[in-house]
Amino acid sequence: MNPTTAVRFSALVLAKEKPMNTQDFRDLAEKDGYTVRREVSGDAGSQSAIHAHDFDAKMLVLSGDITYSIDGSNRTYCVGEILEVAAGTMHSEKVGESGVLLLAASR
Repeated sequence: MNPTTAVRFSALVLAKEKPMNTQDFRDLAEKDGYTVRREVSGDAGSQSAIHAHDFDAKMLVLSGDITYSIDGSNRTYCVGEILEVAAGTMHSEKVGESGVLLLAASR
């Protein structure tokens, strides 16, 4: 595993003991310099090819679940969990069986 990617992957989840709500996510994202953009939905079972973005992304799972794959490691995010993907990080996503709804922010 690439050491740089490993650090990014381990920093992806900001899980809390209780699920985060939408307002707390907005406050956290703005504090970290993100702009909350929109809700993004994914159809059940859909998946993406490996790709990267030219922006940092932070997302709150509002419903369903989604699995992110980075450098051979997989992590599933569920309702109330936050995930972050740093700009330039190669990754893919697979949506769970019930679909997913995310609140997305970027910087």
